[in-house]
Amino acid sequence: MLFAFESHGVTVDPFSGLRPFVGRRRTAPAAATGLLWVLVLVAFLLNLQLRLAGVVALLRLRRWRLEPVQLLLLGGALAGPAIYLLVGHPGSSNQYFTRAGFAFGVLLSAWGWVELADRAALPARGRVLFGLATAGFAVLLAAVQLGFPAVGRTTPAYAPVLPLLCWAAALTALALLVALCWPALVGRWPGLAAAAP
Repeated sequence: MLFAFESHGVTVDPFSGLRPFVGRRRTAPAAATGLLWVLVLVAFLLNLQLRLAGVVALLRLRRWRLEPVQLLLLGGALAGPAIYLLVGHPGSSNQYFTRAGFAFGVLLSAWGWVELADRAALPARGRVLFGLATAGFAVLLAAVQLGFPAVGRTTPAYAPVLPLLCWAAALTALALLVALCWPALVGRWPGLAAAAP
């Protein structure tokens, strides 16, 4: 009778954590269901992983030749989400694999940003401005996220991932704007030219 004779352990159940966001629409065309799965998977990858952009910078700066400690951190950062996507748990406790892996990724991401900032060779004033801008952007994102919290049950099932995809589109537009303005920024602060991998 304990636990209604059900196992509450982790089982191999690929993509079980993403399945609730896709829903069980049996009448939907296969192409629409496939697109929905892709969008939900992209939203999952962006959810916690968006904050790991410094890892990409580190990989590019080091030309994919990482030190053993960095390889360990990268392995942990990749293993967490991979295990989450591979296994399932009735209470969604498999999400803690992703959260544990995220700690590895944050350390590696910070390492990448520090190396990128060192390579930029900004003067002291530029470093302070860069730090303040980064902190201000993080506070802004946190304030927006707290101002628009996730809601409970919604219809359709994929509704909770839509804000994340909208934010990803907005941040992509911002990144494109920075890329377009990059020559002017380098003209104003020549030290930034060294930061481009």
